[in-house]
Amino acid sequence: IQDYFDKIKNPMDLSTIEMKLNNRQYTDPWQYINDVYLMFENAWCYNKRTHRVYKYCTKLSEIFDSEIDGPVRSLG
Repeated sequence: IQDYFDKIKNPMDLSTIEMKLNNRQYTDPWQYINDVYLMFENAWCYNKRTHRVYKYCTKLSEIFDSEIDGPVRSLG
């Protein structure tokens, strides 16, 4: 994607998140959560609301929010 890095200054994607998990680079759960939300924000920022990537991102964020809610509450 030619202009992606012109618009997105802090890129994040699922493969980077997976690599960081596998390499134990997250020292606390909030770092992981922040990277996931950064990925969502980037997708929403780059893609138009009518684009399928934007819509898929919205659905994935809803699923993530519902799944992470319990663990986040336990963190305080």
